[in-house]
Amino acid sequence: MKKSRMSLPAACALLLLAAPLAAQMDNLTNLSVEWMRMPARNAAVDSADIVVYNPAALVRLANGFHLNIGNQSLLRKPSHTYDLGLGGGERTFSQQGVDAFLPNLYAAYKSDKWAVYGGLYISGGGAVADYPDGSLTTDLISMMALANAGGAYAGVKDQYLKASSYYLTGTLGGAYAFSGSLSASLGLRYISAVNTTKMGLTLGDSPFSLPDLALAFDSKDKASGAGVVLGLHYAAGDTLDLAAHYESKVKLEFTTTVNQDDIGLAMDGAKSRRDLPAALYVGAGYRWTPKLQMLVDFNYWFQTAADWGTEEADGVEYKWADVAGDCWAAGIGLAYDLSPRLKASAGTVFTKFLFADKPLYYSRLGEFEAPKADNWNCGVGLAYRAAKGLTLNLALGGTFWKKTSVAEEFILPFAVEVKAHAYSLSVGANIDL
Repeated sequence: MKKSRMSLPAACALLLLAAPLAAQMDNLTNLSVEWMRMPARNAAVDSADIVVYNPAALVRLANGFHLNIGNQSLLRKPSHTYDLGLGGGERTFSQQGVDAFLPNLYAAYKSDKWAVYGGLYISGGGAVADYPDGSLTTDLISMMALANAGGAYAGVKDQYLKASSYYLTGTLGGAYAFSGSLSASLGLRYISAVNTTKMGLTLGDSPFSLPDLALAFDSKDKASGAGVVLGLHYAAGDTLDLAAHYESKVKLEFTTTVNQDDIGLAMDGAKSRRDLPAALYVGAGYRWTPKLQMLVDFNYWFQTAADWGTEEADGVEYKWADVAGDCWAAGIGLAYDLSPRLKASAGTVFTKFLFADKPLYYSRLGEFEAPKADNWNCGVGLAYRAAKGLTLNLALGGTFWKKTSVAEEFILPFAVEVKAHAYSLSVGANIDL
């Protein structure tokens, strides 16, 4: 791939043509409190959250109704630092606020060899990018706004950016046990995705004594689609469980609604694609002793097989999914019964992004504010059997990204240093009736 550095005005222009999808994360894995306290659930067989992690194993639960509810509160702290090279020195912008509400609800009914299930959860997005003092995106847009003002204004103030992304997902399906060891599942999932973007700035310091000019952008992008979920579970004896499930690609064509656009960022009614990629989840569970269990996961997301639209840069048209590359994650978790009622668990997962061209990928609006990069997630927690059929879950977690520098290549004529970390508190309950 031939590369050349672009001028700062050209970089700004390319950024303005990109779809405003800040805060967007595609496939989430933190879909239950059980996962948050032990981030490896692909071969789990012990609670109703396996509706999304191992649906074929629902026939391993006891006969009757099973309900799983939970909520995660996230404190995310991504930041980015850069020097535009215009004499103002380095600037650093950091995420503010707390994402207090990321809920899940799963239910299943099992009878002998079969089970039916359903669930509501957030499969993608699940966060807000809140930069009340602005960011790299608003800095670049400010430069464009000053250039378009033709010298009528000399300064910018009151920058801000706030964007959110939520992929509300509903799933329905069933599972059947072919034998005491082998079971399978088939399900459907429906996704309703909403991305919102709000940003603004004020032009001032007019050499012609013009009043300050406030500019704002407010848009919403919505899409919906459906896909298939297939699962298999094999109990290889009393101590070993093997499992896999596959989620098909979900076509998502977003339609933009522009509520206000004083900057010229989007067109009302415009269409853009950002499919939810297909994914394969495999796992193994091994019980070392009656009290100690280990779970191991591997996930792979087929991002390059999805349609994420195209962009033209430096005279070349790029498929954005190819630029992003695929993604995988590997995790391990341990659970130990401290007593007949209390279980402690802990685990970790590493996520690897296989970028084909990371600097180019980061040229799109909002990517520095909601960075995607290799990271470690660690979780610890407790499960307490408060009463017959009632288990309470508590989890603490942390996610840590390696500090990275998006080098002076191709799009931006300067380097941007990106750092990120996040912490979580999750509570939930599993009810067996």
